[in-house]
Amino acid sequence: MKWKKASFTLEAAFIFSIAIWILFSICYLSMYVHDRTMAFSLGQHYLEMALENGAEVGEGKLKEGLEEYLSEKLLICDLGGVHVKKGLASVEAEVSLLLTIRFPFIKELFTGRKGKKIYLSHEMLSAPDILWDAEVIKGEERNENSIGTGAGGTNTAD
Repeated sequence: MKWKKASFTLEAAFIFSIAIWILFSICYLSMYVHDRTMAFSLGQHYLEMALENGAEVGEGKLKEGLEEYLSEKLLICDLGGVHVKKGLASVEAEVSLLLTIRFPFIKELFTGRKGKKIYLSHEMLSAPDILWDAEVIKGEERNENSIGTGAGGTNTAD
């Protein structure tokens, strides 16, 4: 059997080019994971702050604010659309993330054909209002010493 000599420069060029693509993919994947995490956590935070203390905010205003708030923080994704549905005691939002990349195979691998959808929800109830409503239903009056915690019970001295 005859041995052939190989060139280390040629072999290193192949290995180096593969390593560069792997590093590029890892960096891109980490930015995509960052965008997904930011969309969920900042979306939840925005809904909490917008509806704090029972504030009345319309669906249109929530949608515009959520789009503006999220679009400032994303690195490589774009917002495909934000849909907000406000119920009686909760708000639900659906955020679509679109990956802006030129390689369709990688785009479909990360987000699927229609993009990645992130679902957010927030309850709009506040504890003092619920306690007060329960006392009104029972026919009891609130004691001035109880600050929404039920401490003190009702005033039976009258």
